[in-house]
Amino acid sequence: MSSKTVNYLLLFSIVITIVYSVLLFLNTQNKERNVKLVAHTYEVIQKSTELLSTMKDAETGQRGYLLTGKDIYLAPYHKAVSKIQTELTDLQKITSYNTIQKQNLNELNILVENKIRELENTVELYKSGSEKAAFKIIEADSNEISIDKIRNTIDKMLIEENRLLELRTAKLEHNFFRSDLITLIGLLFIATISVLAIFFISKKNTENNVLLNGANLELNIMNDKLNQYNEKLEDKIKLRTKEIEQTNRKLIEANIEKNNFLGMAAHDLKSPLNHIKGLINIILMDINAFSEEQKMLLQNVYAASNKMTDLIKNLLDINKIEQGMTNAQFEEVNVHDLINMSVYSFKELAKHKNIKLVFKSTAKADVVKTDKQYLNQILENLVSNAIKFTFPDKNIFITLTKLDTKIRIEIQDEGQGILESELPFLFEKFKKLSSKPTGGENSTGLGLSIVKQLVEKLQGEITCKSIHGVGTTFIVDLPVIS
Repeated sequence: MSSKTVNYLLLFSIVITIVYSVLLFLNTQNKERNVKLVAHTYEVIQKSTELLSTMKDAETGQRGYLLTGKDIYLAPYHKAVSKIQTELTDLQKITSYNTIQKQNLNELNILVENKIRELENTVELYKSGSEKAAFKIIEADSNEISIDKIRNTIDKMLIEENRLLELRTAKLEHNFFRSDLITLIGLLFIATISVLAIFFISKKNTENNVLLNGANLELNIMNDKLNQYNEKLEDKIKLRTKEIEQTNRKLIEANIEKNNFLGMAAHDLKSPLNHIKGLINIILMDINAFSEEQKMLLQNVYAASNKMTDLIKNLLDINKIEQGMTNAQFEEVNVHDLINMSVYSFKELAKHKNIKLVFKSTAKADVVKTDKQYLNQILENLVSNAIKFTFPDKNIFITLTKLDTKIRIEIQDEGQGILESELPFLFEKFKKLSSKPTGGENSTGLGLSIVKQLVEKLQGEITCKSIHGVGTTFIVDLPVIS
C-alpha cells in the first residue's frame, strides 16, 4: 500500500512539475519579449536625443565659423552634418512599425533637410564673401522657428516613446510578478509532495536496510578475495619490472659493445684503406702505361676507396659524438673568415659541375665564442652536401647575418629539393631520401645526422626549408656566447 502511494505521489509531482515548467517557460518568453520592447524604447529615445544634439552641434559649428571666420569651427560642423542622415535613417528603421512615429519622422525629415540647406547656404555665402547675406539669414525669424520645430517634433516622438515605455514597463513588471507567483506555487506543491514522499520512503528504507546489510556482507567477502588477487598481481608486476630492467641493462651494455666494436673496426680499416689509396696514387702516376679498360678499373677502385674512407670517417665521427668522447672547446672565432676559407676550399669541387659559390656577409668583423673545429665540420658537411645535390650550371648561396643574440648561417642550393613527407626524417642516421646526387657522388646517409649533433653541442639549432624541384635551404642559428 505504501509503495503504491509513493508511486502516485511521484506521478502527481511529475505532472505538477511539467505544468509549472510550461507556465514558467511561456511567462519567460513573454518577459523576454517585453524586455526587448523596453530596450527598444530606450534606444529610440537615445537616438532621438542624439539627433537633436547633432543638429545643435551643426548649428554651433556654423555660428562659430560665421562669427570668427576660422576654419577650425567647420570640422565639428561637417562632422555633425555627415552624421545627421545616418541618424535619421537609423530612427526610421527602428520605428518603422509605429504609424505615429512614421508621421513624426516624415515631418522631421523635411525640417532637417530645410535646416541643413540653410546651414550650408550661410556657410557658402560667408566663404564667397557675402557675410552680410549670411548674417541676415541667421537673424531672420524663420531660422529660430526652424530649430524650434525640429525640437518640437522630436519632443512629440519622445512623448510617444515615454507612453510606450510606461505601457511596456507595466507589462514587464506584471511578467515578473506572475513569474514569482508561478515559482512560489510550484515550489509549495513540490515541497508538499516531497515531504509526503519522504515520509513513505523512510518507511521503505527500514526494510531496505536489512537487505543492504546482507549485500554489504557479501561485498566485503568479495573485496577480501579481490585484495588477495591484487597482491598476487603486484608481485607479478614487480617481477616483470625487474626482468625488464635487467633486459634494458643488457641492451645498454650491448649497445656500448657495439659502439666500441664499430669504432675499433672503422679505425682498423682506416689504415689499410689509406695504404690502398696510396698504392693507387703511385700506379696512377704512370697512367699512360695502362689500357683504357685498366685506367677505368683503377679509377673505379680509387673512387670505391674514397667512398669507403668517407663512410669510415663518418662512422668514427658519429661514434665519438654518441659516446661523449668529444667536448666543445669554445674560443673566439671570426665566423666570416672561417666561412670564407671553407667556401674557397670547395671552389675546385664546385668547378667540376660549373656551380658558382656565392658568399654574402653582414657580419664581417663579428667575433663569437664557438668551437672552430665543430663549426668547420658543420660548414664542410652542408656545403659539400649542397654541391652534391645541386644541378650543374647552378648557384649555391652562403649567407652570414648577425641577429640580436645569435648568428645565422644559411646555405641555399638550387638543387632537387626534398619532398615534404621526407623532411621529418632528414637528420636520421643512414636515412637516404628520394633525392639523389646529381653527379653520381657518394652519400653515406650520416652527414646531416653528424651536423645536427654538432650544432646541438654548440647550443645552436638547425632547421631546413625546402621546395621540391626548386631547392633547399639549411639554416644554422648559433648563440653569441659571452
